[in-house]
Amino acid sequence: MKKDFNFLCLLLLFTACACTPGNGPNITVLEEIFPPVFLSLDQESEDLIRLTFDKETEFAQPPRITPEMEIEKILPQDNSILLYLSSSQEPGKEYILQGTVKDKRGNRMQFLAPFYGFNSKLPNIILNEFTTLGSTTHPDVTELKITEGGNLAGLTLFEGTRDIYSLRFSFPSLEVEAGDYILFHWKPQGIETEIDETVSKEQSEGIDSCSEAWDFWLKGGSGLPGNNGVISLYSSPSGTLLDAVIYSNRTSDSDTSYLGFGSKEMMNKALSLVEQGGWIAAGERIAPEDAVNPSSSTATRSICRWEEQEDTNTALDWYIVPTGKYSFGKENSTEVYSP
Repeated sequence: MKKDFNFLCLLLLFTACACTPGNGPNITVLEEIFPPVFLSLDQESEDLIRLTFDKETEFAQPPRITPEMEIEKILPQDNSILLYLSSSQEPGKEYILQGTVKDKRGNRMQFLAPFYGFNSKLPNIILNEFTTLGSTTHPDVTELKITEGGNLAGLTLFEGTRDIYSLRFSFPSLEVEAGDYILFHWKPQGIETEIDETVSKEQSEGIDSCSEAWDFWLKGGSGLPGNNGVISLYSSPSGTLLDAVIYSNRTSDSDTSYLGFGSKEMMNKALSLVEQGGWIAAGERIAPEDAVNPSSSTATRSICRWEEQEDTNTALDWYIVPTGKYSFGKENSTEVYSP
C-alpha cells in the first residue's frame, strides 16, 4: 500500500513539474489529467434527456439505451449533452443508458445511468392522511389525494427521501381524476386478495382496503417506523419532490449526536428533506420539534391534513383525529383529538 502511494505521489509530481528546456516549468493543471465526472441525468420531455458533467464532454462512441430506444440526435451544450429520442419513453418504465465519454484531452469515462420513463401527465397529488402506530386489525396506511387528474406511472412513495430511504414503492400506470384517493398499505398480510388496483377500485379485499379508493400494497412490507420517520412522494424514483411529512416524538435533547433524531439515518432524512424544500425548519437547523408529533395517534386515531388550508410544509398542516375517526378513502374528519 505504501509503495502504491509513493508511486502516485511521484507520478503527480512529475506531471505537475515536468520542465521544458529554456521555458521554465511546464505546469499541467491536474484537472486536465482526470476523466469527466458524471453529475446528473434529467428528463426534460418525453423525447429529450440532458446529461450533465463537470466539464465539456462528448461521446467517444454512440451511447445505448436498454430496453432499446433509438437516439435520433446528440447535441453537446457547454457541460451538458442533449439526447433527442426518436420515440417517447413509456411512463414509469425503467431504462438504462450506457455510454463512454471523453473530454478535450481524450480522458475517458464509462457510465451506466438508470432512469424512468418520463410522465407528461403527472397528477397534482398530496399526502392527506396516515397512521404509523398500526395494529394487527388496522396496519399502517398512507392516503394520497388527487387534486388534479393525470397518470400515476412512475410516481414513487418513500419511507425516507429519494436519496436516503428504507422503503419505496413506484406506482404503475393508472389514470386518476380529481377527488380520487390512493391508499397505500405498508404492512400487508401477503394474501391473494391484496391486489394493486389498476382496473377497478373493488379489486382488492385486504385489511382496510376501500371500495371508494385505489388500493396498493407494499409486498413483504413490515410497516412504517412508529414514532420517528419521513414519508415523501416523488415524480419518479429519481425525480422531483412533490410532497412530504416528517413525524417524530423526540426532542432536541433526546441525543447530542444526531440533532435529537436518534440516528444518523433519520437525521440525514430530515436534513435531505429540508434541503429539497419539502419541510421548513423553525430555526437555523431542523429539529424534532419541527416535526408532526405522532404520540397521541393510534391505529384508528389517524394523522390528517387540514384539507382546506394552504400547504405550509410544517407541522401546522396536520392534526390528529379522535379514536375511530380515521377516514381512509374519504374526506378527512375535522374533529381534533383532545387528550
